[in-house]
Amino acid sequence: MTTLKLAVLQLWNRKTRLIVQWVMVILGFGLISGFFTLQSSVDDQLVSDLGDVNQVWTAKGSPLQGLLANVYHMDAPLGNIALQEVKPWLKNPMVERASLIGYGDTYKGRRILGTDSTWKSIYNLTLSDGSWPVNTMDVVLSKSLSSELGLSIGDNFQGQHGESADEHHHEEKYHVVGLFDNSQTVADRLLITPLSSVWHVHHISEEEQAVTAVLVKTNSPMAMFQLPRVINEKSTFQAILPSIEVNRIYALLGNTKSAFIVLSVLFLLLGVFSISITLYEVMRAQQFDHTLLRVFGLSPRRLGAMIYLQAFFITSSGWVIGVGIIKLIQVLYRSQIAQKFGVNLAPPTLTPTDIYLFSLAVLLALVVSVPVIIRIFKMTIHKNIKNA
Repeated sequence: MTTLKLAVLQLWNRKTRLIVQWVMVILGFGLISGFFTLQSSVDDQLVSDLGDVNQVWTAKGSPLQGLLANVYHMDAPLGNIALQEVKPWLKNPMVERASLIGYGDTYKGRRILGTDSTWKSIYNLTLSDGSWPVNTMDVVLSKSLSSELGLSIGDNFQGQHGESADEHHHEEKYHVVGLFDNSQTVADRLLITPLSSVWHVHHISEEEQAVTAVLVKTNSPMAMFQLPRVINEKSTFQAILPSIEVNRIYALLGNTKSAFIVLSVLFLLLGVFSISITLYEVMRAQQFDHTLLRVFGLSPRRLGAMIYLQAFFITSSGWVIGVGIIKLIQVLYRSQIAQKFGVNLAPPTLTPTDIYLFSLAVLLALVVSVPVIIRIFKMTIHKNIKNA
């Protein structure tokens, strides 16, 4: 009988004692792999959703809320800025591109965003069918959002206040004129219309026209820092630096990240520690069986190899199943997660973290089996028979 087969048979005979520890190892590897997969996807999404915007002009208030509302579209806007107040600043020589945006309403929970023709260049959007919106009440949206909402080119729909289906619907109808290719950015979750549509739906006169925010790209790194200081001192609105606020997001998530990693590692270590104790106790209980194997010619080296193979099988299978579950979730729920939470998960491939975790599985198997192997090498046949 081979060493591997003997190791598997002994594990099978002890399966009821090891199942709980094995599940904890699976949870440990799965949680760690899942967390780093999600973290990497969120980090990439934060960068892609920001595009090449390096300033955001909004009404005064929380800079973080201003960024979340007007770039990531995850919060309520701070208010509006009078268009006449903004216009002189758009001509500043430090401004390379400025995209005006205004919040319209929603349709089936998806935001309708009023903007100008420059907004699509932030995310390098590519038109797939139809045309870009030109006239008031024209709308363009991504292919994925078109499928989700059941809208096609030529369809009409009415926007509504808020995100609830019970909110008031406007009488004016939007008209779908085009679809753009999915960009894996926040643009895929928005219905895009000219800014004039927002003013038209809300019956805003030319004198009262306002914007929710301006997304700005400056023409130099120096301008990126100089212009906000001037705006914050001499205007009624504020200039937000996204890089600072994104770092603040990372800081806010830092404690949660640490707690989650500690919890995952705790699951893993508790499982491995329990396996170590179980293997040691079983070895003591099977001491006479091991002695008989020695009598029939099994060397201490092969016996030690059998113990290591048992530990390695538990940790490596825990890695395979734990990481495999995460990859399966990526395959089955990738599109749903992108639609609901706005996070495009990375393709289900092995990441460097997964490889490191497998190395950890190999190392943990060695750590678990070493005390048992040391005892095996110290074991003498005649002493075990005497104690038996």
